[in-house]
Amino acid sequence: MPASATSQAQLVEFVAATSSSRSEAEVVGAAAELAATTIDAEVALLLEGEEVLSSTGWAPGADVGPLVRALGACGSATVDIQGLGPVTALAMPVPALGPGSQLVVARLDDGFEPAERALVMGMARLLGVSVDAARALEGERDARAEVEATAGERLRLLAALREREMLLTTLLEVQRAISHRRPLEEVLDLVARGTSASLGGVPVALALEGGPAGDRLAVVASTHPALAATSADDLVALAARAVTASGTSSDRVGGEVRLAAPVHLQGRALGALLARVAPADTEAAEGLLAAFAAHASIALGDADTAAITRQAFYDQLTRLPNRALLLDRLERALARRDGTGRSTALLFVDLDRFKQVNDRYGHAVGDRVLAECAARVEGCLRADDTAARLGGDEFAVLLEDVASERDAVEVAERLVRAVSAPLRSLGIELGVGASVGVALAVDGEADAHALLGDADLAMYRAKVERGGGVVVFHPSMHAERAERLALEADLARAVEREELVLHYQPVVDLRDGRVLGAEALVRWQHPVRGLLGPDVFVPVAEATGDIAAVGRWVLREACRAAARWRATAPSATVAVNVSPRQVADPGFVSLVRDALRDARLPPEALVLEITESMLLPGEAPVLQRLEELAHADVSVAVDDFGTGYSSLSSLRRLPVDELKVDRSFVRDMGDPEGLAVVRAVLELARALGLRCVAEGVEHAEEAALLAGLGCDRAQGYHFSRPLPEDALLEMLAERAARVDDLEVVDVAVGLVEVAVAVVVVAVVLVELGQLGGDVLVAHARG
Repeated sequence: MPASATSQAQLVEFVAATSSSRSEAEVVGAAAELAATTIDAEVALLLEGEEVLSSTGWAPGADVGPLVRALGACGSATVDIQGLGPVTALAMPVPALGPGSQLVVARLDDGFEPAERALVMGMARLLGVSVDAARALEGERDARAEVEATAGERLRLLAALREREMLLTTLLEVQRAISHRRPLEEVLDLVARGTSASLGGVPVALALEGGPAGDRLAVVASTHPALAATSADDLVALAARAVTASGTSSDRVGGEVRLAAPVHLQGRALGALLARVAPADTEAAEGLLAAFAAHASIALGDADTAAITRQAFYDQLTRLPNRALLLDRLERALARRDGTGRSTALLFVDLDRFKQVNDRYGHAVGDRVLAECAARVEGCLRADDTAARLGGDEFAVLLEDVASERDAVEVAERLVRAVSAPLRSLGIELGVGASVGVALAVDGEADAHALLGDADLAMYRAKVERGGGVVVFHPSMHAERAERLALEADLARAVEREELVLHYQPVVDLRDGRVLGAEALVRWQHPVRGLLGPDVFVPVAEATGDIAAVGRWVLREACRAAARWRATAPSATVAVNVSPRQVADPGFVSLVRDALRDARLPPEALVLEITESMLLPGEAPVLQRLEELAHADVSVAVDDFGTGYSSLSSLRRLPVDELKVDRSFVRDMGDPEGLAVVRAVLELARALGLRCVAEGVEHAEEAALLAGLGCDRAQGYHFSRPLPEDALLEMLAERAARVDDLEVVDVAVGLVEVAVAVVVVAVVLVELGQLGGDVLVAHARG
């Protein structure tokens, strides 16, 4: 077991033993023996000045004056002890027991390693915490014994006891995080938050060397943005004083006292834990701050070296700075602006189509794509610029010195071109793109988080509205974001409030104009904004997870509507779009069966439309659901076919019944290449025995051309816009009557044609002399 882990376990045992004592006297009496056992020392003493409070291995009545003077200010010395001879002694102060109080341990061997020194320091600090807790317990017991004590006083003491209990719980939580080898960045953040909670929620920060600022001190964890924002100023200066003194430092600003307790690594002060407290709380806060600083020291020791500390600020895949380092550098850049009129710009970069690549080819290829894109981003920048990976497929670029918005946009456009260039991985040519949001720091703005949020908003606009490219942030985007948040809140209750409605776009037989069924399209009757189309709220529902509730409602309502139509058009079908999240749900097939059963709709009347991305090899749960739907006699259609990544092998082996030709292909049929694409899709459908529906047919010429190519079904504005259910029922009835009339005419015409044919044949036979005139008359009358 590493020394740091052993020290951690020993410290846990020590604090558990001392905190179990019921009084200050018990804590003090047991402290020396517990310390000697923990550090494996022959002698241990707890001293107040030259008074022995408790000891083990020390001759009773022996004078401790020479030992105290030998230890002096440095805290360690080699001395002769009666009955033992020369020993190495080490002392650590215990402020909670009063001035001059210290914990002394001595052993016969060569001395104490840095980890052991840190362990003794931690025991001294935690001994003070245990004494404070014991005093609180004694105070609470004394208060209960006082009959005249007021209820308010009892509550105050109880609160103090609970605060001490919370402190011990928090310290144990930090210790568990260290012993479980949680990431260093997480442990340091836990130390900062735990310190803040134990001090009543005051702002706390942790400044270290070897972090974002290299060998300089910088804030690496904080509980308040204002603390991180001053990382280059007075807080770091206070931390530097604590590092230099290797002891607690303080100063006073206005009505607050700022404290700094040093954090050590291998015996050297590496940084400080800082807090802002009220003057009245200074004494108690110093002890708590020192205790948590000791835990931060142990966490750093467990990380072994300062180089490991540095890794907390870089992405391990791309080797780019991570979010913490980016924000630190951004704060510094904002603080350095000198009023020359030059700007600081931040670019928020999100890769387009990366998810499809990752899903189709796996994470190994996805990681290579991320690494290559990171290299391309860095290749577009100056030496003083910073490229960072924020997580997933998101990156950021800090441009510290740009003359104008145009300069920042030019860098962003150059970056988009670099990322969008084809790249090869494992012999596969891949294509991704980039959506980039640009935000410039305006005069007086010094909030890195706000600037990053602005760039994020602009990136979202680029991705959603432009499908990639570059968008510059504008303050109006905040209002749009607020509107989106309001829309999200309203959408969460739309199903419950029965605000969703369905419209139906007919699917028509191109041969005779019959309405074969309809596609259900959801609309939202918003109480304020009116009727909203799916392009407005479906992306929001997918982002928030409300798409599951919306999808369930659409499926059930569409099935009920189709059951009503079939009284007029018995063979009519209804098509319902389903999202990947819905189909991946293990209960999806049961949901479909329940909807069909409740509506009394036969399964062959339902068509579920999925996207091509669901057919990728990585979508195993989705493919399993499709097999189950096939066994339930529910048809499946591939929507917008040709725009995704599905393969011919996928179509051959999967239970797909129908392909829907994307409207973009139909629109381009006037070009030879566009016409060839549509013809190829139709031939593919025929070869695989699949139905084919053309979407977005808006002109008679398109319908005629599709019919000539052998496409038998279509939908679009040429036939009908999406209709409310009552209008669709009227259309179904009208088309059914028209078809019946045509069938009657066809039958009548057919009978006449048969009669004429009989007469002609009879005349020919008569002319040949094989039949008589009577026979001719009889056949003609029949």
